[in-house]
Amino acid sequence: MSCCVDKVQASPLLEGVPVIQSDPKHRATWKAFGLDGALYDEHLKFAEFLFKTKLIFSIVGYQETMGRPASEAFPVVDGKLCILIEKKWRDFDWIEANLYHDPVQEWFHAKGSPKHIYTYLSPCLGGLNPKSRHYYENVFPVHELNEEEMASLRKLAGAQEGEAIYQLVSTPRPSFSKWIIPVHISERIITSDGTVYSFGAQPDPDLAAFIKPEGSSGCTQFFNGASTGEGVVAMSDYEEFLSFEGGERLVTTLPISGDKAMEVLKKVDAYKANNQFRFNMLHQNCAKVGVELTKEATGVVIDNKLTALQVLFNTLPEIPLLSTAFKTMKVVIVPFWEWLPECFTKPCEMAASIIFFIPSKMATFLTNLIILILGGYRQADDLEPENDNRDNQHEITQFSRLIKDFTDLFREHPSDIYHHVPVIQWQRQHPKTIAYQYEGKPKMFMLPPLPALPLGQEVV
Repeated sequence: MSCCVDKVQASPLLEGVPVIQSDPKHRATWKAFGLDGALYDEHLKFAEFLFKTKLIFSIVGYQETMGRPASEAFPVVDGKLCILIEKKWRDFDWIEANLYHDPVQEWFHAKGSPKHIYTYLSPCLGGLNPKSRHYYENVFPVHELNEEEMASLRKLAGAQEGEAIYQLVSTPRPSFSKWIIPVHISERIITSDGTVYSFGAQPDPDLAAFIKPEGSSGCTQFFNGASTGEGVVAMSDYEEFLSFEGGERLVTTLPISGDKAMEVLKKVDAYKANNQFRFNMLHQNCAKVGVELTKEATGVVIDNKLTALQVLFNTLPEIPLLSTAFKTMKVVIVPFWEWLPECFTKPCEMAASIIFFIPSKMATFLTNLIILILGGYRQADDLEPENDNRDNQHEITQFSRLIKDFTDLFREHPSDIYHHVPVIQWQRQHPKTIAYQYEGKPKMFMLPPLPALPLGQEVV
C-alpha cells in the first residue's frame, strides 16, 4: 500500500531531528538516481536516514560502477525497504536495533561497541561490513571487477595478462584559485584477478577534530590548518562517490607487476601498523603520499615540493588586475631573457643572488611567521622526541610539528609545501590519463568510457 507521508516521527538514529519531513531536494535526487518516488514517500524515515548518513551515495555509487540499476540495491522484503548488510537484506528496524550512526565521525558502529565500525563496500563483498576505513589491521578491498572489465582496464593501461593496475586519482573542481584551494589525491590498486583497493591519505579523526572542533567556526579551522597530528591512509577513499559537478576526475592508469601491487599494499599497511604517518595539510598530505606511492608502484618520480613563496607567486597571476602583467612577462620578458647570451645573464643572476640574499631571508622569516599563525607550532598529540625525524624531508616520516622553536622561523623547510598542482599537471600530460565528467550519479570512475579517450593517446 502506498501512502504519501509528509511527516513521520524521528528515529533514534536521527538524533536531534524531532520530526522527519519530506525533503523535495532529496526526493528529486532519489528519482534522479533511478529510484521510485513512491518508494521514498512510503519509506520516508528510512530514505531520509540514507541521505543524512550519506549511505545512499555509496550504495548507488557501487550500483553505477557495476552498471546495475540502483533499484536492485533497495528491495522491499515483506513490505519493508532493505539494504545489504553483511550479505543479508536488512530493514530499518534491524538497523535501529543493532547499529548506531555517529553524527560527528559520520560512521556506523555496533550498538554498545564503538570500536566495531562499519563501512559500505561493493555488493560483491557484502554491502555494509564491520570494517573501519581508519582503524583497520590490514588493507581491505572495496570492489571486484569481472573478467571483461579487467580486460578493458588492461587494454587501457597496456598491461599484460597477470599484471596488476595502479591508478592515481585527483578531482580538480572549479574554484577561484587552483593554487590555494586543496585538491585531494588518492590511489587505487587493482590486482590481476580484479580485486579493487581504494585509499587516500587524510587526517585521522582525532586530528580532524583538533583542527575543527565540533561547533567551531571556519575561523578556528583556518588558524589550526597547519597543525600536525596522526594521519591515516584510509580505505574506501572518501572522494570516490562525491559529486564533482563542473569539475573533472583525472585518473591515470598504469600497469605494474603483481609483486609491486603487493609492495604498495604492504607499505600502506606499514604506515598504519608502525604509526609512522604524521599528517600536516602543507607538508605531509595526500599529495605527498600519492607521489610516494606512485614512485613505489611505478618508479615514476613527481616533484611536487614547492616553497610558500613559489605558491604565492603562482597565485598572483590569478588576480585579475595582475594577470595581464604576468602574461606579458611570460610571453615577452622571459623569452627575451633566455635569448640573451650567458656571458650577460650569468653575472646578472649572480649579482641578484647577492643583492637579494638578505631580502630572501626576510621573506623566509615572514612566510614562516604566517605558518606559525596558521597553527604550524601546534600538534594534536605529542610525539616522543626520539621519534621526531623531521630532518628527513623527502619521505613519509615522523615529525612533531612544523615549527618547534624560534630558530625554525629562519629555516626554509617549515614553509615547504607538497602541492597538488604539480601532480595534476603531470596527470594532464600523461597519455594514460582520462578526464571524466560527472554524469549526475556517484560512481567509481575507473574503467575506460566510450567514446572518451585518454588524453593525448587513442585507445587501440
